[in-house]
Amino acid sequence: MLRRLELQIWTELMEGLMAANCCGDYGRLSREAMEKFLEDAVFPSEVSNADSWHAQREKILQARVDSGGMNEAQMASTLLNGGVYPVPYPFMSQELLVRDDEVFKGIEEDFASNSTNCMVVRSTIRNTPGEDEVEATTEDDCLGVFATRDIVAGEIILVDKMSARSVGVDADPSACPTCCASPVKNFWNTCCSVLYCSQTCADVALQTYHVPICGRNVDYLYAAAKKATATTDFSLDALLLMRIIAISVMENCNHPLNSQAMVRLTPAYGFKEPNLIIFNFQDHIQTPIAILKTLDINIFTNPLYDTWVLHTMKCRLQNNKHGQTLGDWPGTSISGLYSMLNHSCSPNVDWRHDSASSEVTMFTTRDCKKGEELCISYIGSVGNDMSVVDRRKKLMGWFGMPCRCKKCTEEAAVQIVSDLSAAAQTVDLAA
Repeated sequence: MLRRLELQIWTELMEGLMAANCCGDYGRLSREAMEKFLEDAVFPSEVSNADSWHAQREKILQARVDSGGMNEAQMASTLLNGGVYPVPYPFMSQELLVRDDEVFKGIEEDFASNSTNCMVVRSTIRNTPGEDEVEATTEDDCLGVFATRDIVAGEIILVDKMSARSVGVDADPSACPTCCASPVKNFWNTCCSVLYCSQTCADVALQTYHVPICGRNVDYLYAAAKKATATTDFSLDALLLMRIIAISVMENCNHPLNSQAMVRLTPAYGFKEPNLIIFNFQDHIQTPIAILKTLDINIFTNPLYDTWVLHTMKCRLQNNKHGQTLGDWPGTSISGLYSMLNHSCSPNVDWRHDSASSEVTMFTTRDCKKGEELCISYIGSVGNDMSVVDRRKKLMGWFGMPCRCKKCTEEAAVQIVSDLSAAAQTVDLAA
């Protein structure tokens, strides 16, 4: 009976990997399944299918490389990974899908206590007007940050300090586990010998995340993260996920998605033009489950940490995290206040690490008037040299539609006129 059940699980796993376009995982695990179930007549054909599928995809991708449509690194990543659309599970309750009034009130209070020149409000920035027989859309759960008085260029508007809502991680062995500042000093808690850069960070650790991981062997996560060469490496996402789960365990709230670290973050759901997000078996299934086992969370008896919860956590983090590089160590973080600012391709706010830690200082880059929305750029200075077409393509993962900031709207209008003029000239030449 158990053997038959295990066979069924492996069969469904193969189907899932194919559905998620996980070509590499499908090939690796079909071979593992064939060796595990020698008596089964189906898995050998799975291996054959996997080999054919891989060869076909490799040929298609190589053609794109040869034509300049992608580089070798992108080809390797595409072969290795699959992709899924970030959509809510149909059984999720409304309270897990939107930020209710209580959550919004908490955000308002945080801004009031952390800033003297800006506030958070409900925003209409992502509402779309009805045009060309397309219905208008509204997004009720969208927030924005606005100036409460005139602000001069260079003035600090917010400092996002480490807390249960602002979390930074990297694999620097000499860095503070709370804020990533290096080196640590002689500050510790009585539970163990872990050192911190300050008593404040030691206190934040004890109050928010440290107790669930104290004494646990998480070396396998840090060993992988030490090899990271980019802030987007999945091994850094694993460290961040472990921290978020530890915070939810520490809070013992009614649901992990309602923890302080998670409840204010929204995923990229409900887009007209959704973007695939990378998905693979090791980083999105195996490693999260290994983290649960490390924290003594029983994956079979505790439905609060079912796989759909883990995936929803990762979707929220994917849409809100930002990279950080302190010294030579790439890292990743979420900043609770920073995440409330909307995007503009002509931002009036930028950020920096004043204390050489994960703490984020936000400041204005030009004079701003009272009532003006304060925006950052989701793609940083790299967007300055991009065409409107390339910028909008890069931003699609956040918006699910073309960016409609003032700069993009104006440049797109110019581009349309230019394209029409070029088309007219082509017609004239043909005539």
